[in-house]
Amino acid sequence: MIITDLYGKKMGLVVIDAQRKFCNDRPDWSEKVDELVFRINRLMFMFRQAGRPVVVVQYEGVTHCRPYEGTDGDEYFRGLAVEPGDIVVTKHTMNSFKETDLEDVLRKLGYDMILLCGTVSQYCVMSTYFGALDREIIPYFAHDATISTADEITAASEIVCKTLEESTVAQHLGVPEIPEGDSPVWVDSTYPDWSERLICTVAALANGEGGHFMLGYPKGLKGPEATAGKAKSAIKEELGLDVSAEPIDFCSQDCVEVRVSKSGSPVVYHGNRFVPVRTYVV
Repeated sequence: MIITDLYGKKMGLVVIDAQRKFCNDRPDWSEKVDELVFRINRLMFMFRQAGRPVVVVQYEGVTHCRPYEGTDGDEYFRGLAVEPGDIVVTKHTMNSFKETDLEDVLRKLGYDMILLCGTVSQYCVMSTYFGALDREIIPYFAHDATISTADEITAASEIVCKTLEESTVAQHLGVPEIPEGDSPVWVDSTYPDWSERLICTVAALANGEGGHFMLGYPKGLKGPEATAGKAKSAIKEELGLDVSAEPIDFCSQDCVEVRVSKSGSPVVYHGNRFVPVRTYVV
């Protein structure tokens, strides 16, 4: 059920099993994953803005989902904005607390509440929800930030479990709400793949209907003008596209807004295919 009154003092974000090997036969699964990534990235941004480390739970082993065809099943869903400062917890069962150090991690961070998102709603996410209750940690589902084998099951999970909307989370964290349809992307030059993340985002939007996203300051650059210039140069060199990159204030954070127009011909980057979903993040 959707609630607005919180019972704890400090909430942490726990992302569960957002890995490629969690797949399903439903025909719209890839679109659902894209939407999930979009929602999780927004939540990650809000928690980081509040100075609260994000906890990412990874599942080791063979899943109970449809067999994944590929060698990158352990990797995160494409576009998930995991950062080097995130805390990774490894598990081998549905319950993220069972035989892991998740409880210790949460206690050390001072989290007496957790907001859960990821896959799969009625299995690993709900199992972790009740596992938290057993340990006197108050759990909440993040509204529209889990996916399941069917939309009705996801909806049912949010009826059974206490669920928070983004606006309630932002109020608790003391950060501005993110405008609907926007998804901030913080590209840091210390990331091994920071340039690729930027280029992939632009390619996805150019192959779709166009759009925009937010770009944080890479370390080592002096400010928004340098960030904008470096981004435009990289995009021009790799894709041959001219984009708009202007410094703006976004949710009380200085950043650069990159606007991409729809391309008249397919944009290919390293042979990859991109599916744009609203403000798509890679």
